[in-house]
Amino acid sequence: WSSDVCSSDLKLEEPELTMEEAQKLVSPSLNITSSRLAIIPTDGKEERLCYEFKGEMNQKRFIVYIDAMTGQEADILQIIDTENGSLTI
Repeated sequence: WSSDVCSSDLKLEEPELTMEEAQKLVSPSLNITSSRLAIIPTDGKEERLCYEFKGEMNQKRFIVYIDAMTGQEADILQIIDTENGSLTI
């Protein structure tokens, strides 16, 4: 599994949802270009196992995270390309 945040104490559980089930929860307007399992940080310094879907909608790029255990939308980031690199908001 790929991870955005790595923790030596993290014990990964098997996801409750399959990637296909999670993908059905993403807006059909998003043209998905890639997907994977990822570990993302939460506001409370915890970590959350999610499915990460990268894609495009209305000529803008996004990353959508769906919680692999609950199916809840965990986060949506827009990718902005600048002359100094890519930013997420």
